[in-house]
Amino acid sequence: MKEATACRARSRAHRLLLSAGGTPIQTIAKTSQVHRVTVSAWIKKWEQHGAQSLHDHPRSGRPPKLTPDEQELAKHYIKEDPRSLKQVVER
Repeated sequence: MKEATACRARSRAHRLLLSAGGTPIQTIAKTSQVHRVTVSAWIKKWEQHGAQSLHDHPRSGRPPKLTPDEQELAKHYIKEDPRSLKQVVER
């Protein structure tokens, strides 16, 4: 639940409402268990981009170690013998 994007956006919106209500950034940071710089960034992004800033943007992540052909071959090996993944890795 905490990792859901809607939950994270709702949490940020709540923190922004606290800030608009006069709660100090340091207090918001402490109760949110984040650094005050993070809270400041949320506020600045809200001022610049509005509601769009509440949601996480897609991340690139780590590039795959296998080529697309190798990935397909690995899937084939797994389907052949799904209970023996160590042998799939060795193949």
